[in-house]
Amino acid sequence: MPASLITAIQNKYREFCLPWGVHFELTHRCNLDCCHCYVVDKEEGDELTYPEIIDILKQLQEMGTVSLALSGGEIFLREDLSEIIRFAGQHFVVILLTNGTFITPSIVQCLKEIGITQVEISLYGASPQVHDAITGVSGSYIRTINALGLLQREQIPTVIKSTMMRENIHEYEGLKDIARRLGARFSIGPMVIPKVDGSRNPLQYQISEEDWKRYLSQWATGKRLSLGQAGSKSLSESQLSKKDFCNAGRSLCSISPQGLVYPCVLIPSGLGSLRKNSFRDIWQTAPPEVLKQIRAASLSNLSQCVQCDILPFCTPCLGVNYLEKGDIFQCSAGYCRQAHWLCQGAIPPERR
Repeated sequence: MPASLITAIQNKYREFCLPWGVHFELTHRCNLDCCHCYVVDKEEGDELTYPEIIDILKQLQEMGTVSLALSGGEIFLREDLSEIIRFAGQHFVVILLTNGTFITPSIVQCLKEIGITQVEISLYGASPQVHDAITGVSGSYIRTINALGLLQREQIPTVIKSTMMRENIHEYEGLKDIARRLGARFSIGPMVIPKVDGSRNPLQYQISEEDWKRYLSQWATGKRLSLGQAGSKSLSESQLSKKDFCNAGRSLCSISPQGLVYPCVLIPSGLGSLRKNSFRDIWQTAPPEVLKQIRAASLSNLSQCVQCDILPFCTPCLGVNYLEKGDIFQCSAGYCRQAHWLCQGAIPPERR
């Protein structure tokens, strides 16, 4: 299907507030203890059962959901994961988010048989010392690298994802090389975000301006070109109205391991419980007031952003706004830092 047609369909989903993509957290349990993780509660905590999950997936299918991202915690800690994936693979474009440490040859064969669309694996260092220091678990690097090799051999589409921090920014090029050797796509997030309970502790790991200059100049150039605004520092009213805005609560949402529906994984404002109400009731028939407010939001609600001359270089995120400021309409300092760098290669003092 042509990319232009997919985009047109996604735009219609957004226009009519239909759930194109759902981020389903199957568990918050994790075998790693990453220093920057935004998840707070990593206990089992009354997770949805297999029958409950299948029922929810059937509801999403009825609502027309196309893309399903299954994540954790670490999803492979669920013993019923293969059965969940087998069912999901028959009805959705399925993406798995994992640290890879539990992936074995038999699991890879299962994923190949199902025809999994993509596996996204977190890798935080090009060396065992750096990766294991960030995950807090010795030996996690080699297990993740082994998983990437297994996926490569079976030609399963793979993305290596990495959050760039003070602890690993010096290994940026090494991480790129690993992805290149393994035939995986490489995707980074140059920004650390607070925990979902508002704790700002992870922000101590964010990279400095010197880090940006030394390691990410080439990445920034590519990002400028992808934004298509490299030669402009202002948007006309027409461009402003067409600029991409957050799809949270419109064509995207998340579901917690306990069956709570959220506008997105970074906006912990519960819309309703799927153990009490159907997805259709929560999303469409009787949406709560908070969901109505999010759907009615536009860039004009972000007054600081609308007046900002570097908006062409920014992609405002309501979820990160909420975690940083406690208000989806207060612009994130992290995104401001990133936009300033993309615009002029320098972060203003007040945002460092």
